[in-house]
Amino acid sequence: VLMPTEALFSQPRVKEILRSNHTRRSIHTFQAYRQFIREDAGLVRRLNKLRGERYLLTNGSQNHALASLHALGIASCFVDMVHANSGVGLKPNQGPYALMEHVIRHRYAPHVPLHQPAQLPPLIFFDDLVENHEHPKQRGWTIVWIYPYATNNTLKPYYVDYVFPNVYVALEYFLMVQNQYAAEGNTD
Repeated sequence: VLMPTEALFSQPRVKEILRSNHTRRSIHTFQAYRQFIREDAGLVRRLNKLRGERYLLTNGSQNHALASLHALGIASCFVDMVHANSGVGLKPNQGPYALMEHVIRHRYAPHVPLHQPAQLPPLIFFDDLVENHEHPKQRGWTIVWIYPYATNNTLKPYYVDYVFPNVYVALEYFLMVQNQYAAEGNTD
């Protein structure tokens, strides 16, 4: 959702580093990614304007996620992540979503015993693969499908709340809602 990875992974230097078992691979990955990914000032600006905490839920490795976030200049916009190395499987399986809720619960309600329900903030989930949305919708999350071919006439599955052609349009929409909500005097 945050960046196209196909072009990145087709680069010989990136492929070489990702295949290596080098102990300092994360530094090399970041350096390789920086050759092909530039800081995205527009994405940084939009993410920084959004209220609330942001988390990353990715099927990529921790190494890939960190290198990507740093190369895009948005690492400081995220407070935590669940990634392929988390040991709970990959999206669309339920494990990553449950772990993400656990991570968020730990930040918002650390004093509430795990066997008791805890109030979490609203969870808004952005993903570009429609099959990754069904489980989080069942968990009560708001679903945002990033679909490059989206138009006003795009039919969306019942478990998708919003469809946008890219993350920039989606973030602008949520910023508009946030600003309108604030203008009406709501502070939550």
